[in-house]
Amino acid sequence: MDPVLQALQSAEIYVESDVSARKLSTFAAGGMVQRLVLPADVRQLQCAMRIMRPVRYHVLGGGSNSLVSDFGLAWVLSTKRLKGITVSGDRLVAAAGETLPALAKAACAEGLGGVEFAAGIPGTVGGALKMNAGAYGETMADTVEYATVVTADEVRQVPKNELHLRYRSSQIGGVVAEVGFVLSPKDRGAIEATIRDMQTARAAAQPHQASLGCVFKAAGGVAAAKLIQGCGLKGTRIGGAQVSGVHCNFIVNMGGATARDYLRLVDVVKKAVYERYGVYLEEEFVHLHD
Repeated sequence: MDPVLQALQSAEIYVESDVSARKLSTFAAGGMVQRLVLPADVRQLQCAMRIMRPVRYHVLGGGSNSLVSDFGLAWVLSTKRLKGITVSGDRLVAAAGETLPALAKAACAEGLGGVEFAAGIPGTVGGALKMNAGAYGETMADTVEYATVVTADEVRQVPKNELHLRYRSSQIGGVVAEVGFVLSPKDRGAIEATIRDMQTARAAAQPHQASLGCVFKAAGGVAAAKLIQGCGLKGTRIGGAQVSGVHCNFIVNMGGATARDYLRLVDVVKKAVYERYGVYLEEEFVHLHD
C-alpha cells in the first residue's frame, strides 16, 4: 500500500479513491482524482498536511472556480468537510467548508448584515476568502476580521491586514480553516429583502448551465463581459464549452465539455480581446494540473 495513504488511514482521516472531477468542479469536467483527502476538523487538516509532505497535492474547496485537468490529479486535499458556524454578538465565525449561501443564511437568522451578497455565490467560505470573492460591489474583504490558516507546522489566526486581500486575490500562506467576520446589526426583514433582490437579479443575468462563474477579471475598470461582447464572441463554442449567450464572461458546459474545450475557448477570447482592444484579460479561475 502507498505509505502516504496508509498513514492517512492510520490517522483516521477519510480518503476517497478514484473520484471523478466532474463531481468536484462546478464546470462538471476533468479527469479522475486518484486520492481525495477529506479531513473533518482543523486537527485532521494539519495532520493530513504533515503526512502529505512527500507528495504534490492540490487544495480544493467547493470547486466553483477550479478547472481540473482532463488528465486528472493524483492527490487533492479538500476542505469541504470543515463545517460549523458560530455567532457571538456581531461576530460570526464560519468553517472553510461552509457554503456562502449557508453563511448568508446564518447571518440573516441572527439579524446581522454585511454578507447578503454571498447568498447567490456557489462556493465555500475558504475558497471565497482565497480569491476575495464578491458581487454587487461587495467582497469578502469588507467584513472579514481574521482567518485561521493552517500549515504543516502551525495553526495561526491571521488578521485581515496580513491576508493582503485585493481584487479577486489574496496572499494566504496556507490553507484557510475558518474565517471570522465582523457584521452589523440589521433588520432581518431588510436582510431577507436584499437577498431576494440579489438572487432575482443574479438569476436573470447569469446562465444556469454548469460553469466556473466569471472567467476573467475586469480590466482597467472595464467589465470583461463588455469587451468580450464587443468582439462578437457571445455564443462562440468549442466542443461542449460555450461563451454564454446570457452573460459572456461565463463559459458554460453545454454537455460533455472537457477542460481542454474550456481552455481553448479561453485562449480564443483572450486573443480576440487583445487584438481588438489591446487589453490582456486575466483569468479568475484556477487550472489544477499535476
